[in-house]
Amino acid sequence: MNTEVLVSIIIPVYQAEDTLRECVLSCVTQKGIEDDAFEIILVDDGSKDASAKIADELSEEYGQDKIKVKHIKNRGVSGARNIGLEMATGKYVCFVDSDDTIAENCVANMYNYADEGTVLI
Repeated sequence: MNTEVLVSIIIPVYQAEDTLRECVLSCVTQKGIEDDAFEIILVDDGSKDASAKIADELSEEYGQDKIKVKHIKNRGVSGARNIGLEMATGKYVCFVDSDDTIAENCVANMYNYADEGTVLI
């Protein structure tokens, strides 16, 4: 069992009640990488819809070690990403928008390529 977080997935959240669950599920169900080798950080950027509640429910469902949630006053996407960076414990960081989904091997593929050399991904 791996104890080091290799990848922190940071998701800024703002008014994303219609897409957030699907986005997070695409991240939490990653294949090709150990489950404890990555974390998901949701930064609720002052959403006025149900996004904050959904983020908290997902953290409760998958565990606060897997999905960390931070609620902040609206600072914009860059402010939310910076908060996520402060919370990140991974060797690498991946940003995902709350209205996107990622392929099931996305994190493993990025990690494998990043580990092979010094190229920026």
